[in-house]
Amino acid sequence: MPAILVSIKNDVWKKMKKYPEIKWTQVMRASVEDRLDQMEGSMSMEQIREWLGPELIREIRKEPRPDPVEMQKKIKESEWRRLQLLTQARMNKARKG
Repeated sequence: MPAILVSIKNDVWKKMKKYPEIKWTQVMRASVEDRLDQMEGSMSMEQIREWLGPELIREIRKEPRPDPVEMQKKIKESEWRRLQLLTQARMNKARKG
């Protein structure tokens, strides 16, 4: 595994030394990974739950879950309608010249 060198200000180092039970390497590794996830737009489920908060998660769980078959039917219908509208728009454009 590659290693990197991190410089820390003296006052920060002194504060870190007050907590020898904390594995600071793991803290820094997790921080780098979190920052990369943010930059790449991905989040773990734990991060999503933390971001949403317990109240919103409870509200989401109360909502009835939609029927997947019904959802698929609606998606197909809306895609079919979209394609019809695109075709009509192209035909109108071709007629106008």
